[in-house]
Amino acid sequence: MPSDLSLVDVAGWEWDLHGIYAAYMGHFQSNNIAWYDKSWSTIFESFDAFLGFNWPTVVVTDARTGRGHIVTRSSTLQTFLRMVKTRFGENMPNLLDTLVPILPFEHNQRILRNIADINTYKKVHATLAAASFAALKARVKNGNLIEISNLWRSRDKNFLALDFETSEKSLVALEMGYAVIRSAHLDSAGAWPPVPEDNYRS
Repeated sequence: MPSDLSLVDVAGWEWDLHGIYAAYMGHFQSNNIAWYDKSWSTIFESFDAFLGFNWPTVVVTDARTGRGHIVTRSSTLQTFLRMVKTRFGENMPNLLDTLVPILPFEHNQRILRNIADINTYKKVHATLAAASFAALKARVKNGNLIEISNLWRSRDKNFLALDFETSEKSLVALEMGYAVIRSAHLDSAGAWPPVPEDNYRS
């Protein structure tokens, strides 16, 4: 691992970075605040400008939805609000109570990434699909029946069905059958749901 990378625990990293920006823009609009006339308007004129604060972030997946998120901590938002107060002399509301916190699926340490511009954000955002897929594989491997059922119903993955017949006396395997299920092919052929007994090969 490069020396400029650091690992952090995911505890406390629960606020989606783009969600924070969207919450403020929604707050301005719903309360008819002419934010573009404020002294701090340059911070919110675009998401890129908002990122100029240099936000520390980590990539996690939400344990409830399985979606990847670029998240930051509430203490970082407090620092951002203090910066606005110090630099522009105006108080801004803390809108975290209007956001749904992200419940990280990951329990291991994550790579800390500082995002200060839209290009860095795009690079980190490009890793979300891989993070979501890794979390999905972990949930399936751990036997999460909801995820396995969702995969089965999606009809676009391959499955391997195995059947063993054993002796009741010695527990020796007498025969074994298997069936490879190409879900998308069977679905397009109108053979869904598949009947494994009709397709086993001894």
